[in-house]
Amino acid sequence: MIGNQSDHMVGGKPLFVTVAETAELLRLSRRMVQLMCARGEIPTEKFGRCLRIPYAYLEERAANCGEKIQAA
Repeated sequence: MIGNQSDHMVGGKPLFVTVAETAELLRLSRRMVQLMCARGEIPTEKFGRCLRIPYAYLEERAANCGEKIQAA
């Protein structure tokens, strides 16, 4: 292992998360997250064959959901 877990963190938050971690955070299946990534609904970065989702995107979406709920 190169470095440690904290090398991939900024302000205590990860830069990227896996599809499985994203599925758990969004309470969706891994397959649904994979489909959403393939359709371009969730932005991704590829590192070799590994697909990663920017954690900042998930935070932004969560913040926007809160605004929509308050506006209703």
